[in-house]
Amino acid sequence: MSALEIKIRLARDSDLGAYTRLLQKSFQDTFSDDAIGLPKSFFSEEIFSSERIQGYFSSRIRGGKGKKTWLAFHGADLIGAMTAKKVGREVEFEGFYVDAAFRGGGIGKVLWQRAMDFAGKRNIILVTFSHNDKSNAVYRKLGFVRYGEEMAMHWSEWPEDASAKLFRMRLVQKKG
Repeated sequence: MSALEIKIRLARDSDLGAYTRLLQKSFQDTFSDDAIGLPKSFFSEEIFSSERIQGYFSSRIRGGKGKKTWLAFHGADLIGAMTAKKVGREVEFEGFYVDAAFRGGGIGKVLWQRAMDFAGKRNIILVTFSHNDKSNAVYRKLGFVRYGEEMAMHWSEWPEDASAKLFRMRLVQKKG
């Protein structure tokens, strides 16, 4: 793939539609798994347009004190996003998405560096889907280690008995 012209900027309220489409596609492509009871329908356009989820995405985009969302554009197309939130002595990486068609082109590295610069010397944590082996391997390669107990997540838009397993990771930064 030839070098892409990518523009990175902070998210704006007007980005909500494109942000929702990127995340909906990313969740279907990356997190759905019929074998563990997370079908693509759990990440449908209808669910992603629900009032609750739109409110959550809007709060990410709006940012505010201690929270930023960077967006990566190729022309007018939103192809990546990264959200980081400062919480005391920690920074939580809340969302890291790159359109599948653009993975491997360095977009994730640029977004990641923005979030790392924002974090400074704070401890960095994230929560990830347990079954997301590919991303979790990348996080481990970057120096993250799993900590704490596995958690169950349930979206109110899902059937009552459905849930996904998550776990926390913490970046272990090398001294010196």
